[in-house]
This record gives sequence, structure tokens and C-alpha cells, in this order.
Amino acid sequence: MIDKLREQQHEDLEEMECYVGQIKELAEKHHLETETMCLRSRLESSQHQTATLATLLERSGLEGIADASLGEQVAFLIADRAKLMEEIAVLSKLSGLNGVNKEADLISEIIKVSSEKEVLKHESAEHKERLFQLEKMKKQLELDNERLAFKLSEALAELEERESQLKEIVTDESRGSGIQTSMSMIWPRRESPSPPPGRRRQSAGDTLDGPRRNSPVRIGPGKKKGEPLRAFPKTWNADSPPEIKVSSNQELDDMLDNTGSLPRSFSMTDREMLRSQSYGADSTPPSLMLSEGASERMQVKLDAQIQASRTELARLEEIKKLQSDSDNLKAQLNGVVEKYNALVVRHVQHKARRKAQISDLKARLQLESGALEVQIQSLQSQLTNQKLVLRGEEGLRKKIENDYRKSLDEKRSLLVNMMSLENSIRDKTREISILQKKISMLESTNKDLMTRLLQVKYSHPCRSRSLTRVEGVLTDLGSV
Repeated sequence: MIDKLREQQHEDLEEMECYVGQIKELAEKHHLETETMCLRSRLESSQHQTATLATLLERSGLEGIADASLGEQVAFLIADRAKLMEEIAVLSKLSGLNGVNKEADLISEIIKVSSEKEVLKHESAEHKERLFQLEKMKKQLELDNERLAFKLSEALAELEERESQLKEIVTDESRGSGIQTSMSMIWPRRESPSPPPGRRRQSAGDTLDGPRRNSPVRIGPGKKKGEPLRAFPKTWNADSPPEIKVSSNQELDDMLDNTGSLPRSFSMTDREMLRSQSYGADSTPPSLMLSEGASERMQVKLDAQIQASRTELARLEEIKKLQSDSDNLKAQLNGVVEKYNALVVRHVQHKARRKAQISDLKARLQLESGALEVQIQSLQSQLTNQKLVLRGEEGLRKKIENDYRKSLDEKRSLLVNMMSLENSIRDKTREISILQKKISMLESTNKDLMTRLLQVKYSHPCRSRSLTRVEGVLTDLGSV
């Protein structure tokens, strides 16, 4: 259940992020549109200003810079203004001197101004050159940083290779110690008539050297690096065979007991070989006095032991070289480790800074998301208000449409009534025309009757009263 709620919360967050991204894109588009409108207005105003400035320059007689850019025109005008101000200052100073040495002072002022101008030009050139050098140094430092990073990667790779080689050498040494033990098993040991204390020392040396056969070859703790071995002289080399002469078994035991004089990689067989070489002319073993064949076999064994000691010395020299190389590699490793630690510290600091930046960005994002939520709520409220307004407008539109339809119907009915009225008017005009004709006819008859009446009146005066009545009737009819 909790997982489902988390998944649902994650999905809600993703949807919210998508919605916020869409809103941001819309806001950016709106911002870009406003910026483009502002830039267009600025461009139009700048074009208008450049056109007016060019016309003014042409009118003032400066056709040479009329076609130049706006910055060059302004720079030229500023320089001209500075020159004029300098000339005005010089003239004001000269006017205050009451005519005493005016030309000399003018020349000195001009020289001073020109010298200051040259000094300023020189300083500006030096500043420009310094800026150029600083930019070059910056680029060089960037290249050096890249090279150091590349060298560091190469050094790390080389260090890994050296460590692998050192591990291989250590494994080879362990294998060589195993071969040496096998050779000691092949060569039989010869018992020496030494006293019991020597045997005890030998057993102690064996117990000391036994567990170290399979370990890497090291110089004894009492020796320093580069110090020669005390058991063998310095004049030994691969060409001249060493001469091992020990007076007695006691001296050989003392030499073998000194662990710092011989390397710890000497095994029990090497100690037995040195013991067998301790017999000189004065102390001959009884076993070698039996026959000459035994002496020849002993000589062969001694030669083999000398050859083995030579190889052992060569191997010790190689081990010393390898130890010096390992010390150098350790020093390089320490340097690389220090650099790596510095890089790690820088990385940690950079990571902390990044975390702080991310936390700041998260806080800003939260603030922006809260502001956006408020904006979304306000937009939603505006949207609901607009919906209500649109609904009211829709109702008003429907009402207006109904009124318009009613007005159209009324218009149609009025047109029909008007057509009927026109028809009735036409009929009445016809009737009026007929009546007018009748009236004209009646008037004409009335006139005729009046003339006749007047004639009768004047011809028969005794009938004047009746005629006057008839005349009144006729006049009434004429007035009607």
C-alpha cells in the first residue's frame, strides 16, 4: 500500500514537473515575444535617430562621418567637443593674463595638453598590452592544467604497471626460493664434526631462515642500503671466482650466527656449503682422505657451489636494484598520492559547493513552485471568472439573436403592411384623381350656371330675390 502511494506521489510529482515545465516554456515564450517587441521598437527608434542624426550632420557640413556608425559619430563629436573645451579653457586663461606673454603661454598650454594626450595614449596601449598578456597567461594556465591532468593519468597508469611488475617479481622470487629448496634436497648434506653448540646455532639459524624462504628477499635489519655484505669481499664480481677460506668450524658458526652479515635468503643448504668449504689443508675431513675420486667429486661440488654463490650475488644485486626502483616508485607513489589527495580534497570541496548550489536551487525551485502555484490558482480563478463572463456573454448573445430575429419578423410584417398601405394609397390616389376630375367638371358647370344666372338676373329684375338665393347656393357649392 505504501509503495502504491509512493508511486502515485511520484507520478503526481512528475505530472507537476511537466506542468511546471510547460508553464515555464509558455512564460519564456511570452518573455521572448515581449523582448522581441521591445527590441523591434528600440531598433525602429534607433533607426529613426540615426536617420535624423545623419541629416543633422549633413546639414552641419560633416558628410564624412554621416555614413559611419553611431558609435564612431558620437566618438568624433565627443573628441571635437573635448578639443573645443580645451581651446576655450586656454582662451579663458589667456584672457585673464591681460595680454602678457600670451603666445608663449598658449604654446606651453598646447604642448602640455599634447604631452598629456600622448601619455594617456601610451598608458592605454600599456593597459591593452597587459590585458592581452593576462589573457595569454590565462590560456597558457588552462593548457598547463590540461597537460598536468593528462600527465597525472599517465603517471597513475605507469604506477599501476610498476605495481603489477613488482608483484610479478615477488612471485618470481618466491618461485626461485622454491627451486633453491629443491636443489638443497638434491645435494646431500655432509655431516661435519662440529661441536654441539655449533649445531644448536645451526638449528637456530634454520629456524630463523626457514619461514623466510618464501618471503621477498630483504637486507638484514642492521644493514643500510648500499652497504656491502661482510661475509663476502667487495672485490667479488662475475669474472673472478670468490675464494672462501674459513679457519675452523667455530669461526664459520660465528659468521653464520651474525644475521646482519649475510642476506636472510640463505637457506640451510647454503650454510652447509659454507661449512663444507671451511675445511682447509690443516683440517681435512676423514671422508675425503679415502681416495682421490672423492677429492675430485669435492672439487666439482665446490665449483658448483661457487657458481651458485655467483648467481646468488647477481640475484642480490638485481634485488638491490629492484629495491631502489621500488623506493623510487614509492616516492613517486607518495607524490601521486599527495596529488590525488589534493584532487580529492578539491573534489570534495567542489562537491560540497555543488551540494550547496543544489540546495539553493532546490530552495529557489520550491519558492518558484510556490509562486507558480499561487499564479496557477490566480489563473484558475481568472479562468473561472472568464468562464462566467463568457457564459453571460453567451446568454446575452442568444438574447440579442432572439431580439434580432423578432426585429426581422417585425420588419417583414412592416414591409407587408407598407406594401398594403402603398396599394391602398394608390387606390386612394386614383379615387382622388377621379374626384378632382369630377370637381373640375362641377366647377365648369357651376360657372356656366352662374353666367346663366347672372344673365337671367339682369334680364328679369323682378326675380332678383329667388335668384339671389340660387346664387348663394351656387357660391356655397363653389366653395365646397
